[in-house]
Amino acid sequence: MTDPERPPGTHRRARSSNRLAVLIASLVAIAVVAVIVTITLDKRGEPAHNNAPAASGSTLAKHSPSASVPSSATSPSGSAIASPPSTPPTTQPPTIQPPTASTPSTTAAQHRLPALDLLNDSRITGLAARASEQFRAAGWPIASTGNFKGADVPETTIFYPDGEKAAADRLAAQFGIHRLVPATSGLSSSHLTVALARDWADHN
Repeated sequence: MTDPERPPGTHRRARSSNRLAVLIASLVAIAVVAVIVTITLDKRGEPAHNNAPAASGSTLAKHSPSASVPSSATSPSGSAIASPPSTPPTTQPPTIQPPTASTPSTTAAQHRLPALDLLNDSRITGLAARASEQFRAAGWPIASTGNFKGADVPETTIFYPDGEKAAADRLAAQFGIHRLVPATSGLSSSHLTVALARDWADHN
């Protein structure tokens, strides 16, 4: 039995179609394989691709100078912007109270003792000289000793000039003298005059 007769060129067209189909199938297979390989590589590289910036970012955050607070910043134009200086705490200076001191004139008046003129009105020889030792031992300066030339006094008397009444009171209280009289003419205008009567000799 013989094959029916085919038109000329039928075998060539069939072979060409087969080759084209094989070529297309090969290209499709290659494309599929390439897509699969690409997807596989993308999946494997995704974690490393995502973590790499984070790791580098943390490293930069630790070691980059910008991580610490700078004392001065730099503007975009490149000029330095100085940070505002810190204001020191305001402290009130300690208040110093001046030492209280008494007025020199007052102090001098309290401690100054006027000099004494000791005059004997008892007619007892050497009474003024002996009395001068007692007054001097008590801190009273002695200006002079002698005899009282005025009228006789009834008892030992202190004659005081103007401004010396307080000193006369002090002297009287210290030695038990009870008679104090302002100074008369002929007596010292700066010293206390003590007219020593016989009662002084009796008690001293």
